[in-house]
Amino acid sequence: MTQSHGPLWTLDSVQLDGDRRPRLDVEHLEIRTGCTAIVGASGAGKTSLLNLLVGFESPHHGRIETRLPTDTGRLPLFWIPPDGGLWPQATVDEHLQAVAPHGPQSSQDTLAQFGLDHLQNTCPGQLSAGERSRLSVARGLAANASVLVADEPLVHVDPARLDRDWESLVSGTRQAGTSLVFATHLPSQALRHADRVVVLSDGQVIAEGHMAKLYTHPPSREVAESLGPANWFEPEDALSLIHI
Repeated sequence: MTQSHGPLWTLDSVQLDGDRRPRLDVEHLEIRTGCTAIVGASGAGKTSLLNLLVGFESPHHGRIETRLPTDTGRLPLFWIPPDGGLWPQATVDEHLQAVAPHGPQSSQDTLAQFGLDHLQNTCPGQLSAGERSRLSVARGLAANASVLVADEPLVHVDPARLDRDWESLVSGTRQAGTSLVFATHLPSQALRHADRVVVLSDGQVIAEGHMAKLYTHPPSREVAESLGPANWFEPEDALSLIHI
């Protein structure tokens, strides 16, 4: 993985206003190179955070410092929004040709990897929801950006091939030296693939750091349950078990 001299993004005292409360309220957060998962329940602020990172929204308060690689000859950033961001008039093949820097053969290989090679002349309106999800991820990989930000990628993909497509996404970014920042409601995929994790709740960061460390030593029950099935004992529970 290509390393930078500092974090890709630094957020300080950042707020994104909402109707009743801030959609996001982050005292301090650094997003570093590598593979970072953003997890939390629905409404926790995952999309709001990614929108700020990619510049789709601006904070109402606070400061975001961005240090994306700009001297690599690659696109600094590519974004996969929650709706996939596909172009309705473009075919599957044209989606990849529009962004791929390595030519037609590379695009064909990527389409085949996601099971879309037989649909290359098809437009998004004729694809299933799962096929559209796979196309948006295939296009993101084909762009070969230094940083790929993905909001709930592969969310509509059939469970029978979901693990395979996640593996293609993550291994593809690692092989290319691309940092991946993804939001997901699937703790299993975050645990399997992420180097670091940011756990959100009600618009606030309740934990962040190395995935393995937070999974084995979560600071609270909420964090533990955000990272997957967990056995949680309060001190009084542990004492009662000792006396059984």
